[in-house]
Amino acid sequence: MSYRQLVLLSSICTILTLTSACSNSTDPGSSPGEAITSVGVISGIDSQHNIDVNGITYSTTNSTINSDESGSLDVGMVVTVDGVMDENRHHGEAHTIHYEAAIKGVVVANDVSNSNTLDVMGQTVVVDDMTMYVSGDANYPTLDSIPVNAYVEVSGLPLMDGTLKATRVELEAEAYEVGMILKVKGKVSEVGDMYFTLNGLIVMYDDNTDFINFTQQDIAAGLCVKVLSTQAFDPTAMNLTADSITLKRHGVDAGHEDKVELYGEVTSDGVTDNMFMLNDQSVMITDRTHYVLKGAMLQAKGRLDENDVLIAEKIKFQVPHNVIISGIVDAVNPDENTLQVMGAMVYVDNTTWMKDHPQNAPSHPQNPGMPMVTSEMPSFSLSDIAPGDFVMIHGSYSVQQDAVLARKLQRKKPEHPAQVHVVGPVTNVDTENNLITIAGVKVDTSGFINLTAHVGDKANATGSYDEQTMTLIPSAVEIESGA
Repeated sequence: MSYRQLVLLSSICTILTLTSACSNSTDPGSSPGEAITSVGVISGIDSQHNIDVNGITYSTTNSTINSDESGSLDVGMVVTVDGVMDENRHHGEAHTIHYEAAIKGVVVANDVSNSNTLDVMGQTVVVDDMTMYVSGDANYPTLDSIPVNAYVEVSGLPLMDGTLKATRVELEAEAYEVGMILKVKGKVSEVGDMYFTLNGLIVMYDDNTDFINFTQQDIAAGLCVKVLSTQAFDPTAMNLTADSITLKRHGVDAGHEDKVELYGEVTSDGVTDNMFMLNDQSVMITDRTHYVLKGAMLQAKGRLDENDVLIAEKIKFQVPHNVIISGIVDAVNPDENTLQVMGAMVYVDNTTWMKDHPQNAPSHPQNPGMPMVTSEMPSFSLSDIAPGDFVMIHGSYSVQQDAVLARKLQRKKPEHPAQVHVVGPVTNVDTENNLITIAGVKVDTSGFINLTAHVGDKANATGSYDEQTMTLIPSAVEIESGA
């Protein structure tokens, strides 16, 4: 997608979105009232037991937390929240929170360094800069270091091609051992004699397999199922024998006329008769919301009708994360939800994933009253960041605001490296002073006499930062035409 196309899509998003991504939150204590079912990714957890899902901060103080997993809720998990929200749609109270991993299983191939994918028991898991990775083993600090035969838990969103877009990957064990719980969810494809396939995995069953919500005779291609097994997985034959197979419902598990907010990818080929599929949930749109792109990531808000169709009242597109800034903080304004990084204005909101370096982490002992809600850095926020800190930002550039909208903000270790980095659109060219601006960061191009850049081009610059002139002094610059 070219930068000009991105600007057009950003304009569409502005028209369709009711609330600004940079609006300030209201008082967390405001009274919630309207019932809602929200399906999305946890983007933040704080020490007051609040979780952020789809732009709403939910109190979990009086929540029931349902999970098939033994761990705690964490950033990056895809959850279903049933609760109520206030009239400003910024805060709510969660009555029930349900989390279930998409995959718990064995890594049979790791190609993150080349194709950003993991093969977990025949399921292709797509990772990116927004994937939250959790590892308690210092020998495997990054996604591309996960060893073959490792045992992992993956949370994510299904994509059109049957792959899974990972929002969170946790390395639970360096090596798989027979008896560990294996879990796979997906659509049945090929059906044979006492077996079926889920993508590249052959699922076998026998007279001891427990069928839940359906029978063995009901198995058919296209059904959505969950497979659990504690029996041995064979990575050579790519098969396992199921302990239980559960028939899962397509789409959102909510009642008719319930308010629903759903986040995910468009899993149909565009719109037919004002209908499209979002994470296998049927969504009906109006004339105002016909800008639906195949494969687009978006958030739909509306109510379920008597046919379990989500009647969309609002559509909010997720702008591609086309900006990366690794650099030094110039200034912070927590009251305005902003910080300045190497001269670039950066906005954060309650959908921004905040992560701190463990060396900075204060001690936050678990609250025994809320054992299911935790986070590596439950209190990390803008108020913990100071000028001179080194941070990494992933986000998108807003033409209207001339600022970066942060989707992930990570503070790196205190002794920040000398090298800084920026990737993003060229937003200004000053040929007289040999400067270009990349997503708000000024870059001195005087050392690159043959460099040609235009507004709208995509640029990548690496070097050092001059804090006096607030300019990046590059050792390398790459320009890609945005035409």
